Amino acid sequence: MPARVLADIHPAALRWVREGIGIPQPIAAERIGVTPERLRAFEEGTARPTIGQLRTIGRVYKRPAAFFYLQNLPERVAPIPDYRRLPQDDDPSQLPELVDAIEAARSRRYSAIELARSLGKEVPDFGVRASLDEAPEAIADRIRGRLGVELSVQRATRDKYRALRLWTNAIERAGILVSQFSGVDVHLARGFSLSDQPLPVVSVNGKDSPRAKVFTLFHELVHIALGAGGLCDLHDDRGIADQVEPFCNRVAAECLVPTASFLSEPLLRDVAPDAWEDWRVQELATSYGVSTEVILRRLLSLGRTTEAFYRAKREEFLRGYAAAAAESGGFLQYFRRVLRDNGTTFTTLVLDAYKSDLLSPIEVSRTLGGVNLIHLPAIDAALQGSES
Repeated sequence: MPARVLADIHPAALRWVREGIGIPQPIAAERIGVTPERLRAFEEGTARPTIGQLRTIGRVYKRPAAFFYLQNLPERVAPIPDYRRLPQDDDPSQLPELVDAIEAARSRRYSAIELARSLGKEVPDFGVRASLDEAPEAIADRIRGRLGVELSVQRATRDKYRALRLWTNAIERAGILVSQFSGVDVHLARGFSLSDQPLPVVSVNGKDSPRAKVFTLFHELVHIALGAGGLCDLHDDRGIADQVEPFCNRVAAECLVPTASFLSEPLLRDVAPDAWEDWRVQELATSYGVSTEVILRRLLSLGRTTEAFYRAKREEFLRGYAAAAAESGGFLQYFRRVLRDNGTTFTTLVLDAYKSDLLSPIEVSRTLGGVNLIHLPAIDAALQGSES
């Protein structure tokens, strides 16, 4: 029987990548198909993986096998703050996909800045700054003013997909790159943001429902205004230890459902705090283009319902979100998927650079995430026909 061929890799590279993507050693070992002790030996250099095992490691860690031969490892990029509150026994096996999404967003931002400069295009400044000491209403007013979407326009856009496009387009016009990521369960992350200037980034989970995505967009906008980008699941703990996420939720809710407008709603008249009918809540949600949970949260924060009533409805809402997310995960045309994942602003910059001979066809494909070039005409047509 021929001897197995062992890979003469740099052991430190294995640990460097694994720790960078946040997979605990036991889970990484299980996915690779070895014992934790064996993986530890690979990382310490007391044992070497076979060529077949190295290929498996590359697939699990999402790195080419050649990377693990590097003697001089690149400088690690600082991870973005993690505001999530996941159960201790939650399975982090999808973290490589999440790390890849963050790295891809960073790469798009760098490319967008360079392309804009090469094309002589001005990069808009979002310009909204905020602090945790401010009233949520004041921050919300500035954000809405910067986006320039009138409340009457928002309320006239009752279709959930059109509402998502309305806000996405407005946010991109305001100087923020918007994208979506996939391959990550919603309970692991609803979205993340990179607050670096210029061209900060907001990215939302493609598996989420359209109305949930809208709220996530605004939640991440508040992070950017605070200069505190991060990885979020939008938890709303009421403890003192964590102020950022609940604060971002409050400002996002005020942006989408302004207090003055909401309290003047005829549907709020003559309703007991614990007697909100589903049709009223649903109509208010549709009118403002948000989820029913956002409406109930507004009612709770404004003293129009009780904590007990809100919590009694929560499980019902969560089941509805799961169904809505499953519904939104249907077939999406390829060119629309490219636009969704890369964002309109970034895709426009790439195609403009291509038309100006600043990028080759191969560079266009690579920059847009490996897009098949036969789809460029459809992508370009979709951009030309996108709503302003």
